[in-house]
Amino acid sequence: MVLSRAKFGARLSARSVTADAGLASVRSICEIFDPPAMPMPPELRDPMDLAVLACAVSAEVDVIITGDKDLLALNPFKDIPIITVADALRRLELS
Repeated sequence: MVLSRAKFGARLSARSVTADAGLASVRSICEIFDPPAMPMPPELRDPMDLAVLACAVSAEVDVIITGDKDLLALNPFKDIPIITVADALRRLELS
């Protein structure tokens, strides 16, 4: 689980939140589903990112917001913009 990585430990601890509690909080406001199978795009550098792309395509999202350099290198993917958090904040006029 990503939230159990060391880089998130201090942030979670500062808020007295465990990785499991953080995940439960996210799950309470999200729709969780298994994405349909999708062929591996030849330009995809990290096969682990295929699930993100499959979810985005099947959910018909407006944008993928990420810090993942491999995903950002695909921008756009099937007409879905892939942007950083900083770009998203600028687009929302929050920075």
